[in-house]
Amino acid sequence: MFMCFYCLMFSYIFIILFIDNLLKGNFNTITNYYRIAHLSKEHFVF
Repeated sequence: MFMCFYCLMFSYIFIILFIDNLLKGNFNTITNYYRIAHLSKEHFVF
């Protein structure tokens, strides 16, 4: 349950940051967030 809650919170924050950077047009930070999310997916296997 805790891991599921953590996954939901992480994805929620990731989406907010993604939309915020998309509106600003910061594509470099978007790719950085994507790399961080990809690395965390490898560490946390759900």
